Amino acid sequence: MANPPSIFNGAHTSRQAINLGGASSSGSEQQPSSLIRRAIQQREEREHHRQRDRAAARIQVFYKGRHDAARTRGALRARFDELVASTSAATVVDGPSLVLATRLIALFFVDANQADLKRAGAWCRAVIGTAPGSSDKTPLLFSLFGTHPETWPVLTRQLSRILLSQAALHPSTPQAPLFLEITKRMCDADSYTKWKVGPRRGKSVLEHLLANGYYAHLRSLLLAIPPTNRAHPAIPATIALSLLPFKAFAAPPPPAPPSSLRLASLSAFTTSILTIPLLPQRVPLASLTLLAGLPLEHLLLAAESDPSIGQLDLSSSIQLLASIVAFGGQRVGSFSSGKVLRAYLSLTAALLDRVPKALFAIKKPDEDNKGKGKMVQPVEDEDEDEDDEAVEVSVAERVRAKVVAASLADGDAVMLAPHPSTTSAPLPTVDPRTLAFLRSLPSPPHLSALLTLSTRFSSTTRPSLAAFLVSLLSTFPSARDEVLNTIMYGSGTSVERGGGLLREIWRGFVRAGPLGKLLSGSGSERERGDRGTSGIVLALRDPKLALEWPALVLLAELYSRCLLTLGDDEF
Repeated sequence: MANPPSIFNGAHTSRQAINLGGASSSGSEQQPSSLIRRAIQQREEREHHRQRDRAAARIQVFYKGRHDAARTRGALRARFDELVASTSAATVVDGPSLVLATRLIALFFVDANQADLKRAGAWCRAVIGTAPGSSDKTPLLFSLFGTHPETWPVLTRQLSRILLSQAALHPSTPQAPLFLEITKRMCDADSYTKWKVGPRRGKSVLEHLLANGYYAHLRSLLLAIPPTNRAHPAIPATIALSLLPFKAFAAPPPPAPPSSLRLASLSAFTTSILTIPLLPQRVPLASLTLLAGLPLEHLLLAAESDPSIGQLDLSSSIQLLASIVAFGGQRVGSFSSGKVLRAYLSLTAALLDRVPKALFAIKKPDEDNKGKGKMVQPVEDEDEDEDDEAVEVSVAERVRAKVVAASLADGDAVMLAPHPSTTSAPLPTVDPRTLAFLRSLPSPPHLSALLTLSTRFSSTTRPSLAAFLVSLLSTFPSARDEVLNTIMYGSGTSVERGGGLLREIWRGFVRAGPLGKLLSGSGSERERGDRGTSGIVLALRDPKLALEWPALVLLAELYSRCLLTLGDDEF
């Protein structure tokens, strides 16, 4: 029997095939890796859209914020102009209006805005004026401390920071000298005493500026002025501001230690102001006189334990050494104590060790006949001439060569690192005027003053003196004869003349010291090494003996010089 037509069983229309596993496909699209890759791509697209939306929203917020800030600053500036006229004439403003104007300028001031610089100048002229209609001649800058004791100290601190930073950034503007003068008045304690200002709330203006780059701004200002422009109107106020902390934070009577603010000021002055190239040539005579009266002894004592000096680069170290010589070289003989002399010797020796020897390796033409002192007549024998030339070789260099050779012979690595000046690093560019200051270090007057004062405080200064002289001989090879002759024969005391310093170093610091006992192999030191080269190698390796070597090296140099200058009968 034939099958009944589909019209009777409800199958007259075809049914669509449904696959619960998804649309059927063929090829690589059915692979799991393709599905994973497509899912990752879609996820990355969604993340990209989200980032783009967030970036667009952030840009819109920033733009709206800057636009609103500019509109607000414009309104504040307009209000300030109503209170304080931005003209060059004297501005008369009453006290409450000036307080409000100070709030406004602290809010809207923007760097490098010429209009704001003029408004700051108008504010400066307003604060040095008096209240209108008042018989009190006290400037508003100081009288407002009494009428607005809560807000005016805060506002003056904010404005002092603005004025100092703008003077440092734009020293060539007409407002820079006025900014510095107002800043100096706000920092100087004598101004508050003069106008009978009582105790102020919070930090002083000077303390606030010291915590916010005070000396860095002063350094930037001086460096921005060409060294030849000594008549710049901003220089006198800048030098006065650099020395002001030493008066504000005076040194206490001994033995009390100095305050932390004074130590911080001394350190910042040393690393920021004294490292300025050609500092004595940059300032006028009146300012140079102020710098000559800086508290040099306190500065040296603070620098002896200041770690920031060890972090200076080579150029700054050279400039610092030149400034110390310029302002302190003539005052060595007037040092009040052995501590000050020891600090001076330690600091100059540490700075000399960083100076490349190549800067002074070449003799000047007029130095060939200087510093010979007591020299024996040249002998005719050729062999003895060669011996004399051999004696002229630096004893320190010969000892170094022997130690290196012995180390290599014993299978040890060479322990002595090359001197920085002997490397291939390019030499810094140093002005001839700076070199002239440095060349005064090995001069006979300077050395004689050091030797004379060191004799007064021999128990505390001889090791530092030995380290200084060794550094001096190493840095100034062309002045070696002059230095040794001055030490042996040219000092101003009878103790050093004729080899007294040599005998003192041998008896008091070498023979009785731990290094001398180790090298001689006497007593219990024999156990640390044998006589000769091995003892030297052990001594070089011992960090405890690092401070003992300068005295031994100086002794060897002086003894070599003594042998060279002895006559035949004395020899």
